[in-house]
Amino acid sequence: DRMEAGALQGIDTPLLRKDGATVHARINLRVLPVPSGAVLLVGTVEDVSVPLQAQEESVHAQKMEAVSRFAAGVAHDYNNLLTSILGEARQLLSEVREGSAAHASTSALLKAAQEAARLTQRLLVFARSEVARNEPLELTPVVRGLEEHLLRLLPEDVELRWHVEEDAGTVSIPPRHLENLLANLVTNARDAMPAGGAVVVEVGRCEAPEETDGMDFHPPVPPGGYAFVAVGDRGVGMNRETRRRIFDPFFTTKPAGQAAGLGLTTVHALVSRARGHIAVMSAPAYGTVVRVLLPLCHPDDARRRAPPGRAEQAPPARPTLLVVDDDAAVRHVMVRYLSRCGFHVLEAHDGVAAKEVARAHPERIDLLVTDVMMPRVRGTELADWMREARPDTGILLVSGYLDSESVQAWVDQDPEVFLPKPFEPEELAERVRRRLARGRGRRDG
Repeated sequence: DRMEAGALQGIDTPLLRKDGATVHARINLRVLPVPSGAVLLVGTVEDVSVPLQAQEESVHAQKMEAVSRFAAGVAHDYNNLLTSILGEARQLLSEVREGSAAHASTSALLKAAQEAARLTQRLLVFARSEVARNEPLELTPVVRGLEEHLLRLLPEDVELRWHVEEDAGTVSIPPRHLENLLANLVTNARDAMPAGGAVVVEVGRCEAPEETDGMDFHPPVPPGGYAFVAVGDRGVGMNRETRRRIFDPFFTTKPAGQAAGLGLTTVHALVSRARGHIAVMSAPAYGTVVRVLLPLCHPDDARRRAPPGRAEQAPPARPTLLVVDDDAAVRHVMVRYLSRCGFHVLEAHDGVAAKEVARAHPERIDLLVTDVMMPRVRGTELADWMREARPDTGILLVSGYLDSESVQAWVDQDPEVFLPKPFEPEELAERVRRRLARGRGRRDG
């Protein structure tokens, strides 16, 4: 029915090559009459695998960008809500009698909020809206230090086996990102073996392309030296169609309610942020191996990249803080707890009001604690203004979502200048104490 004027044009179909590989072909046929009355078919078969793959990757990238923006927005709203819930739950827990039904219910509420907070952090990692500073770390001791934590993720019928080289090299990645990456891979391997088995963790060095041929890494691996982290299992494995979708957000093969579908999505995002590469090898009934390559860096990079330290100093007897947040519930939690910790707290509902408070306050303001995403004046703009208006005022930025560029410059100079939401009240108070003990909390320059 697609034959028009004796021609069949643009039929796309998968074909099997002699080596067993599948290619996407485009077939064009034309009917030529011959004097004998027979029909002669003349045609071409074109391999269009590469352009089709490029088109699919472009569509996939656009879809991921849209989902990423949506996830970041959701995480922002939830992180503000969770900051308020965590603060109120902690307050309620301190007011009820330990051992009472109310204490048990409040503890359960707090635990649920903490788990929700971990989920929103995974959303931010996926959305690449989490501010984190890559730092050189020696891979072998850090991974070995995670053994006890990873063992707690496994039931008694699943064994954890280690094959870790003595010196796997130095890589550039935030320590908590490496922990998150390994925890997600080990959890996935565990869930693939409902009847028990062994999760194998391998860590070492390799050279590309000599030791990476035959592996479908994303993105492709340039030649050079790498550290690798691999996690394998002998579980149910995955077919080709499942492997194509494993990095899609919210995709999961587990029953409804058992997984958020963000495990491997989070791993992929963490690997990308570390400028690494990831490959998944799997087949039904044969298990799965996920292999991550991280570029090696020189150990001296740790000293070269370390920000200059500042000597700690004794904070004022009763420091004055200016707390700024456009979310009234979050601002109330922060002001109440910091006041109970003995701080003198000024507050403002946005950046414009904060400037008015700062101008009207005749005495020293020791620390500005400001949300980042606010109407009219962003927290980073307010911090820049405060740096000029009151050079002795320290800075602490807090946010549940951010465009990384507006904060990353501050974090690059001083990693502790930023506290991500959601946080518990004591986390906030402890960070405030550290900022005050350090003196100026702003960027240099």
